Amino acid sequence: MSGGGFKSAKPREINLLFKHGLSPKIFAYKLHISSFLLFVQVVDICGIDQHLPSGKCLMSVSTLTEAAVDFDFVPAAANDNPTGFVTVLEDQPVEGGFDPVFGDVTWQTLISGDKTSSNGLVLGVATFPANGVLHLHRHAPPEFYFCLEGSGVVMMDGQPLHISAGSAVFIPANAEHGVTAGPYGLKFAYGFGEDAFSGIEYQFSA
Repeated sequence: MSGGGFKSAKPREINLLFKHGLSPKIFAYKLHISSFLLFVQVVDICGIDQHLPSGKCLMSVSTLTEAAVDFDFVPAAANDNPTGFVTVLEDQPVEGGFDPVFGDVTWQTLISGDKTSSNGLVLGVATFPANGVLHLHRHAPPEFYFCLEGSGVVMMDGQPLHISAGSAVFIPANAEHGVTAGPYGLKFAYGFGEDAFSGIEYQFSA
């Protein structure tokens, strides 16, 4: 961070006391994508000598405006101003493969806020070899599958659901589910209403 006259202070959690007509909008345009880190650094600009006994900090409108100009944080897994784009499956890296925890499925990510200028949507394609498996697991956000090729069985909360090309599957939040591909393999698109695939926690049953 640059700027003359800023005093060094050890980062600390502290509340800001806004006075003298300070508009929340000045704060909002930079902090709506922020977390504790940006909050602390803005507080740090106050300098120790401006910390009040109550643990609050007075900042003038001009000081806060100067501070906001100096910061330009971009969130890791969400984009506040997404742009339209086209992404091609064959251009995406293949991830996964055989693993004793999740199985022998591979996947390619098409849309995810940690890889693309997007938010609110994760989309990818999963591919299974003949009789391949994705072991039973669950996750907080709901998910969908749309079968593109082959066939298989989706086991959901103990119930087998048979799928083939053209089948769509809705998986409720925290439902236990797993997949076993048919003798000719299986490929399906999957998606979540989340910002990024990296933010989804898979909890495997075994």
